[in-house]
Amino acid sequence: MKPGEIVTITTTSEAEYSNTYIVGHLIEDLAYLYHPIRPNILIIKSASTLNKTLALKLNPYEKLVNYIDQNKINLSYLDAQDFESVVYYLIINKKLTSRHKAVLSNLCEMLAKIHCNENILSAYKICLENTAILMEDAFNSKFFKSHLSYMKNSNTAISKNQEKCIYRMAGFAIAQIK
Repeated sequence: MKPGEIVTITTTSEAEYSNTYIVGHLIEDLAYLYHPIRPNILIIKSASTLNKTLALKLNPYEKLVNYIDQNKINLSYLDAQDFESVVYYLIINKKLTSRHKAVLSNLCEMLAKIHCNENILSAYKICLENTAILMEDAFNSKFFKSHLSYMKNSNTAISKNQEKCIYRMAGFAIAQIK
């Protein structure tokens, strides 16, 4: 391995998030890694725990974090700070809690409203066009199934909570295709 290479860390867990790093420096058997989203965070690992298997594959939550990071100028100061805390937790702990997923979901909602110009019909269209993406994610698939009937019948009146859910799913789908 040499500086600049993309690597993953060998772990025993099957459900790892944010497991792609870039080698910064190698000193003896220690590798100083940084995450592509936040290069200012260094992680020190033994070189023997690194590999190049699937190093370029991003999981859905990494794609989501990248999308929000690219659009964080549209977030308020407090929302941007919440996002930063989720990113740091994700990079250091390589997983997300339910609370972190909820924060990302709220940010998806905000960015989808901007993307759709607060037009719920546009959000319906995005959700319906990206059914496969939403059905792959356990977090979004149950919401998609329960909201599918009134997305297909756009004349149906919906509550504020249902509207929020639609925008959250649309934001997730947008992040996966961008």
